[in-house]
Amino acid sequence: VSALAPGKISRIFVKPGQYVKKGATLASLQNPEFIEWQQAYMETKGEMIYLDQELARQKDLVKKEIAAQKQLDKIQSEHAIASARLNGLGAKLKVLGIPIPTDLTSELTAYNQVYSPIAGYVRQIKINTGAFVSPEQELFEIIDNHHLHIDLTVFEKDIPYITEGQKLLFSLQSNPKEVMEARVFAIGKALDEQLRAIKVHAEMVSDKSNLLPGMYVEARIILDNKEVAALPEEAITVDRGLYYIFVVEEAHGDEIHFKKIQVLTGAQDFGYIEVDPLEPLPNNTQIVTSGAYFLMAQSKKGEEGAGGHHH
Repeated sequence: VSALAPGKISRIFVKPGQYVKKGATLASLQNPEFIEWQQAYMETKGEMIYLDQELARQKDLVKKEIAAQKQLDKIQSEHAIASARLNGLGAKLKVLGIPIPTDLTSELTAYNQVYSPIAGYVRQIKINTGAFVSPEQELFEIIDNHHLHIDLTVFEKDIPYITEGQKLLFSLQSNPKEVMEARVFAIGKALDEQLRAIKVHAEMVSDKSNLLPGMYVEARIILDNKEVAALPEEAITVDRGLYYIFVVEEAHGDEIHFKKIQVLTGAQDFGYIEVDPLEPLPNNTQIVTSGAYFLMAQSKKGEEGAGGHHH
């Protein structure tokens, strides 16, 4: 975001990370020239009042053949020039967001506001109070996270498998367990000769406000849909080379009894593992999704002690 006119920053109304609506005031700047521009507008408007009256008078005199046409032509020319100057000054003030004086008694101001052109989050503030800024200078950076898209690098050997509209799943490298969805909307037409890869662009389906430009993601483009039973990694534990999960067998008040079930594991991705229990489980079975390692340790203690159920 830049200022439309030069001036000294008199006040900053936002902080980094703050959400702002479109049209919100970001800063106020001061410039004595703003008063001069408004003054010029008012003076021209006052001149127009005289020229309007003089034009009407000269037309009447020419009509009555009292005055020469030459005098009327001169007034019409002056009226057209003043009208153009008034419209130009008015347009300039409007574009800059400076109040346009409505009459000759309007109060003039040396201040102008900088507004946000979009809704989003203030990513960066590049100026301080008291700094003099010019129109070409960047003052703020506003990020609208609702329209972020993902740039993926796809290697040459995988290009034939990519088509527009394909679904993909992705996660942040900083948070690999939270899986989000996107769809391919554009495929690059130029090959990066060093990487031997192309850029693929995907639009997010998931609306996640915690995503920021520049974050690294890891994505899986879905070629075939195949649904399998899967659990988080924390739900599976290992004992003597065999994989187990825990399910709720009984619950009595605050006391819960768990049962250990052996499973076979399959595909693993995004923090989830495909599981195939070696004994049938009813549809309403409650499965422990985290802390299986702890329960296994407790069951070991039980096996070493008196035996029985563990909770």
